[in-house]
Amino acid sequence: MESHLPVHADTSGHTPETGVEHRHIELADPTNSQGSLSLESNGTSRHHNHPFSPVRRNHRLSDWILLILAVGALLIAPWLIASEDLALQNPQPHMQDRLLVWIPAGLSTILPDVVNTTDGQTYWPFPHACMSRRLFDMDCPGCGLTRSTIKTLQGQWLAGFKRHHWGWLAAFVLILQIPYRILSLSGSSLVRQPWQEQWLGKGVTWGIPLLALVITGEWILQKTIPAFHT
Repeated sequence: MESHLPVHADTSGHTPETGVEHRHIELADPTNSQGSLSLESNGTSRHHNHPFSPVRRNHRLSDWILLILAVGALLIAPWLIASEDLALQNPQPHMQDRLLVWIPAGLSTILPDVVNTTDGQTYWPFPHACMSRRLFDMDCPGCGLTRSTIKTLQGQWLAGFKRHHWGWLAAFVLILQIPYRILSLSGSSLVRQPWQEQWLGKGVTWGIPLLALVITGEWILQKTIPAFHT
């Protein structure tokens, strides 16, 4: 007896075996979740690595900004000094403990509150940026950190440490920005690795709050226990 079961032939005229047609459709199915995930992942990777992608442009912009700031800070550091280190002539109370920048004597007529020292140098004071100092006339936990960083960059390690215990860390991070940003802009494989960005992200997420907690704790001890005052 002949069998009259329907047989579906493909376009080539060959009779497919059982299950072959099903497997072919499954692999070619555009709604396959694994295939879509793989294509999406590859597309995201190419988008991230493409030199004109928004992610890459943002990286380059941040690299340029931080590089310029780091180089500018190193260039201006030799011209900065704290008024507490100067022998001022009749220093005014509001001039104490300020950061000063050296200026040519000719600018003293157009800049306010110019300070002339006994050695003939002319300095212009930076205004206080600390809101605690402005509002409550009291140092905050971060007061002295900038002056400590400047002293460290000038090579006055001990003076910087006495002014603030964490100025050396700020100076180190500032100096480290220069080679790191140059390598990043040049496309070097030494930086911008996925594992590096992951660890840097964790370091910023956990390190900054921990450092702020330590600095605040030291500030409380210095205000309450005279033995911790430097």
